[in-house]
Amino acid sequence: MDTHYNFSDIRLDANAMAEIALGHSHKITDKLQVGAKFKVLLGVANATASIDNMDVRMTENEWTINAKGSMKMAAGKGLYLPTKAEAGASYDKPSEADLIEWGDLEYNSFGLSGFGLGVDLGATYQLLPDLQLSAALNDLGFVNWNHAVTGATSETSWKFQGFQNIAVDSDAPNYEENKLDEQLDRLWDDLQDVVNFHRESQDGSYTRALHATLHLGAEYKMPFYKNLTGAFLFSSHFAGVSSWTEGRFYANVKPTKWFDATINYGASTYGSSFGWMINFHPKGFNFFIGSDHQFFKVTPQYVPVGKATANINFGFNVTFGS
Repeated sequence: MDTHYNFSDIRLDANAMAEIALGHSHKITDKLQVGAKFKVLLGVANATASIDNMDVRMTENEWTINAKGSMKMAAGKGLYLPTKAEAGASYDKPSEADLIEWGDLEYNSFGLSGFGLGVDLGATYQLLPDLQLSAALNDLGFVNWNHAVTGATSETSWKFQGFQNIAVDSDAPNYEENKLDEQLDRLWDDLQDVVNFHRESQDGSYTRALHATLHLGAEYKMPFYKNLTGAFLFSSHFAGVSSWTEGRFYANVKPTKWFDATINYGASTYGSSFGWMINFHPKGFNFFIGSDHQFFKVTPQYVPVGKATANINFGFNVTFGS
């Protein structure tokens, strides 16, 4: 039996950033209000890895993998990723000398590794006394990452033809070389080399655009209870192969000036989900906590089933002005 899989555009992108922001909103007319927030971005760390193409073929006699990809990583001057040659690690071919030796990764000092700028734009329009429309475009900008390690895979190929001459008795010939755990270790080392990267630069730089998000919304005050509103929000996130689109319905209640809560249900590129949020905002600060994705069903071992996606968001803001 011949089984064939082909994977492409597999991407991992992780960021750690802090921001310093200054925002302002202004009432243009009785119905129209606009706002903007300017952000200075401080990059702590970034890691991007992609598999451009991976071809996997499994037959009764052997498994083969062919892969090609790239990676970039920035975490300040203290990050050092040596090659196998620099680390004194063993390798079989001269072409493997510049493969990154992950086991000898060094991180000697903490420091910022990137700087960038961003802006958020938004507006609201009171179409009817009880109906407000809104629009926002968030995270327009970029971050430039410095002191970066970059790498790429060549057209690497791996072939596995099964375990050979497994030694189960310590008296067997070549026992140490052929025992099962030793063959498993060699298999793992070979697999790592398939997706390992040839280091291209130890102290380079690159620029990444922020992943912008568009929001379009409408909110309607219920005539029977003005502190209860129903809303709909359309969101589209622009992030290449990780882009997504979502439509979400909300029910919001604000019984006092300092507290409000919401429940919501949405359908998106990744399926449907239920969410909630509570927000405390007395004068001078606000604290919020909420989630758009959670699971409700688990196995007896507490492994989520059905929906395995969950998130939690919380924040604390200090506000100024009247």
